[in-house]
Amino acid sequence: MKYFLLLLSILFLSSCSNIKYDRDVWLKDSVITKMDFNNPRSQMIDDVLKNHLKVGMSLEEVHYKLGYIEPSKFAYDKPSSSYISKDSVSAKNIIGLTYFIGPTLGDYELLTIELDENNLVKDFWVRSN
Repeated sequence: MKYFLLLLSILFLSSCSNIKYDRDVWLKDSVITKMDFNNPRSQMIDDVLKNHLKVGMSLEEVHYKLGYIEPSKFAYDKPSSSYISKDSVSAKNIIGLTYFIGPTLGDYELLTIELDENNLVKDFWVRSN
């Protein structure tokens, strides 16, 4: 069993390659119904975070790039590793968007985008669920 998990980890890490964001590919894979460790969204997320999401972007710009999702209000502990803010916030009610990225070992990742009162991007981060 120990060797199986080691082999699985090696296969997972070797299959993780970063690719540039491609809107058509991102939108095509908006509904991922299987636990595919090699899905394009998980390979594009670094480029999305670094080059395509910006504080101050409008909700319409986010929808164009990442697909339409209705903003919702939810409570979430913002991690200290959020992309913009380095301060952790406990159980803050935010209005935002959540996009499915892909599976990780035993879990899955979500891109969370916090919006301000004018529906502009305030912060964004990737979290496991």
